[in-house]
Amino acid sequence: MKPSSARNAGPSYSRSMREAVEAHRAGRFAEAEQAYLAALRRRPGDAEALRLCGAVYLEAGRGDLAEKRYREALSREPESVEACLGLGRALDKLGRLQEAAAAYACAVRLAPDDVPALSALGLVCEKLGRRDEALTLLGRAARLRPGDAQAHYLLAEALRKGGRAGEAASFYERALRLDPGHVPAVLHLGLALIDDGRLDAAVAWYEAALRQRPGDALLRNDLGHALRLAGRRAEAREHFAAVLERTPGFLPALVNYAVACRDMGDDAAAEAACDRALAVAPDLDAALLTLGALRQDVMRHEEAVALFDRVLSRLPDNVPARWNKALSLLSLGRLAEGFALYEAGLGQKELRGLDPDPARRLIGRPRAGERLLLRAEQGLGDSMQFVRYAALCKACGAGVVLACPPALHRLLAGCPGVDAVCADPVEAAWDRHAPLMSLPLAFGTTLETVPADIPYLFVSDEARVAWGPRFEDDGRPRLGLVWAGSPRGRLPEASLADRRRSLRLERLLPLLSREDIVYYSLQKGETAGQIRELGLGGRIVDLMGDVSDFMDTAAIVERLDLVITVDTSVAHLAGALGRPVWMLSRFDACWRWLGNREPNPWYPAMRIFGQPSPGDWDAVVARAARELAGWRPA
Repeated sequence: MKPSSARNAGPSYSRSMREAVEAHRAGRFAEAEQAYLAALRRRPGDAEALRLCGAVYLEAGRGDLAEKRYREALSREPESVEACLGLGRALDKLGRLQEAAAAYACAVRLAPDDVPALSALGLVCEKLGRRDEALTLLGRAARLRPGDAQAHYLLAEALRKGGRAGEAASFYERALRLDPGHVPAVLHLGLALIDDGRLDAAVAWYEAALRQRPGDALLRNDLGHALRLAGRRAEAREHFAAVLERTPGFLPALVNYAVACRDMGDDAAAEAACDRALAVAPDLDAALLTLGALRQDVMRHEEAVALFDRVLSRLPDNVPARWNKALSLLSLGRLAEGFALYEAGLGQKELRGLDPDPARRLIGRPRAGERLLLRAEQGLGDSMQFVRYAALCKACGAGVVLACPPALHRLLAGCPGVDAVCADPVEAAWDRHAPLMSLPLAFGTTLETVPADIPYLFVSDEARVAWGPRFEDDGRPRLGLVWAGSPRGRLPEASLADRRRSLRLERLLPLLSREDIVYYSLQKGETAGQIRELGLGGRIVDLMGDVSDFMDTAAIVERLDLVITVDTSVAHLAGALGRPVWMLSRFDACWRWLGNREPNPWYPAMRIFGQPSPGDWDAVVARAARELAGWRPA
């Protein structure tokens, strides 16, 4: 008998394929690989074997080999939807998103109604920031499969990540009606409610879900997150601690516990929790970021930068790391580097707000003849500080319209360089726009070139006439006081900063000892009631009940000989008006105060009384009281 050739030795093609498929389904990837290779020896270049072998490599995490097999399969069957999808998934896993999108798009062209192809292309478009395209694709997939919970879930995810949390919530709910056990939808519906500002609803949702699954660590962790955002910090920490009691190595809860401890001022516990997390996962981004924030809290900014750089060395586009590094660089006076990284906050609702039209955002300096929309962002004080750049924009030959809150309209309308003000950008016809706090970058601002032509805000004649009669001219100096900022309880970082910058009025009693001074309150909101609570109505004049906007406040400040304030919008107002101002500043000062150094380039005449150690208001007030004892108006 004639001997068999090497080509015909071994099991048949059909047998090898059956064995390969069986092993593949059972997750025995090494065995499946060998069986597929045996089939390919029997039929070199067989498209089906190449595709299935690629799938084994993909599931085994060997993306490079998967890519090779799928490309070989496509060379044999160029119109194979399965091979296009497999190639896309391999490239996706390898992080080559543009190439993955091209492969998925090929699958969609070949099969326009193929839901897996539509979903895969939609997801990679979302990763690439092509959100409108992603929503179109994922929406089509959901319409094609109205009973598919996963399709509705994926659409909800894209909507939430695109800032449309309210719509996202409805699609998560639809997914859960189709599949009540869809765990990611349960978790992410709560996140959508949080993003939509419905914090109480999010807490209620997580509490109800947790009653159904009391041992679910992810649910309890997310409930803690929602409670923290709702300002219920102690309850949040209890939930994180409960998770850790049952699952000590659960890293998300460990980092959240650290964050909650920091919220409550227990920095030692926060740092210990971060250290525990990093001992298990040395490159854990969330732990490095939290540890960096703890370093910022004690003004160890160089160390904070090093921690943020550890994250950025692996994830160069990580927004929290870029943003927090920017704050540290700015605090260190490295303005050029800091303002460049500060742009990471654009488009982030919780940082610098959503961007109405990224394509028309100002890059570089304004051009002569263009209509420029300047957009106020973040706090009222930020707007007053950075509106000074309107004059520089005007000097470039641009027309300037300023979009800002109505409370600032009358005051900022008179700022040099501002042609008009509006409340909503759609009211203005404009060519390009710029957030106010992007202008230092546009003009290359350094410590030496901060524009400080002060005053640049002015009281109108109308306001001066209206408020003048409210002041008696008895020859005594007039001093204005502000002791608290806005609580902002549902923005954790802002709330934490406010608790550190604000104090109660009784802490300022040492400043009220001079009988020859008339004291005026510049305090707005509930905290103004502390005047009455302390029985100081006869000692402090309070005109703020009649104040309707910042022009009215400016008219009061103009009549004062000195303003003493914590770090609030009034500090910026007095500084921009060129009025004498002493600012009482927390130890972890806002970046613009450069570690409480004097003089400050933004307001050179401002005096800053900084805490010598975290929380030490007594030392600050005692120093200010000593200075005030010998103070006389200039």
